[in-house]
Amino acid sequence: MKLCAPTNFDDALIAPLAQAGVYEIYGKLTADAVGGGRTSHILPDVGFKRLESHASEAAKAGIRFNYLLNAAAMGGMETTARGYRAIRRLLDRLARIGITLVTVTNPVLLQLIKRHYPSFKVKVSAFSNVVSPLQARFWEEMGADVITVCPVMVNREFAILAEIGASVKAELQVIANNNCLQSCPFYSTHANLVSHTSQKGHWSRGYMIDYCLVNCRRLRLLDPGYYLRGDWIRPEDVHLYEAVGIEHIKLVNRSNPTDVIIARVKAYAARKHDGNLLELVEHARDFRTEGEQTVSARARMARTFVRPLLANPLRMKELSNLVLPHEPVVEIVNADLDGFIDYFRRHSCMGRDCRRCGYCDEWARKVVRVDGRPIEEYRRRYQESLDKYLDGYFFHYR
Repeated sequence: MKLCAPTNFDDALIAPLAQAGVYEIYGKLTADAVGGGRTSHILPDVGFKRLESHASEAAKAGIRFNYLLNAAAMGGMETTARGYRAIRRLLDRLARIGITLVTVTNPVLLQLIKRHYPSFKVKVSAFSNVVSPLQARFWEEMGADVITVCPVMVNREFAILAEIGASVKAELQVIANNNCLQSCPFYSTHANLVSHTSQKGHWSRGYMIDYCLVNCRRLRLLDPGYYLRGDWIRPEDVHLYEAVGIEHIKLVNRSNPTDVIIARVKAYAARKHDGNLLELVEHARDFRTEGEQTVSARARMARTFVRPLLANPLRMKELSNLVLPHEPVVEIVNADLDGFIDYFRRHSCMGRDCRRCGYCDEWARKVVRVDGRPIEEYRRRYQESLDKYLDGYFFHYR
């Protein structure tokens, strides 16, 4: 199994990741012409010099660097002369600094790269929503070398994964520690939203209200069964994916601190984790206090969100105070999930009604624990945030 890890561009990552046998790290500039899968304001400041230096350090340790061109939406800029030139300039610069492995979502980017940069290897992003052998063959015929399947739809569909693997010669990749809802209705919308916020020249300049995440966390608090109706893969279950033809395991996410990335990589490399499963798949509890943030990070946050024509800055601050510092402490002891995956090896969730099935709900009652404040307090905060967004509260000054 080839282990693919995120990078936050801290060179201190390289040695521990190499020691863990990491095959590839992935990342990108803070913003570029194409955009990516994370909003720019949560990412480190990275320009081409830092990109080249970090990729070089990785190469010395035998680790490949995968540059992300995985925006789910590009606003049609790829159909304009200006946009085409910007894409070609970006690819030319990547080639000059020796980066020849990229990830794309847009099929036309794959076609363009294979035509003009034949030495490049190309991965297909999870945002491409590959869920069938036919889709996988389309991508392979356009030149894809590795195809990432859609995590929210097929990460637990073992028969489908085996069929996709048998249908193509391209290698397959799954994302192991994502934290999305199974069959999430916000998945594509969220991908489009964050893609634009890391596109250089886009009007948002990183600004967004992440109503998708608010909805996601609210749903889990209303129904803890959603903690199990997810797309995560335990380290102990990786071998089951190898058995159906998966060759790459990708870990997220690149906004995490160095110690979190290393700990997660070590768990998947060892195929064992003792403790809370959500230490691997939940967003890291890394809400820095103002004093812990760098001056540049604070300045970038201010530039991103103090935008009076887009939203009321004081009320935006109220939104962050309402939700971020008050995350519930949820515990799912990883060892308690031994055997949980076996059901999915025998049954498909596609076409089944979760409410009639009840499997994940039954397990959730046994293994999901919410500590700290009463859960009603968390539910109230998320519901209040969503209500205020839907009523336009954050956009008014009166």
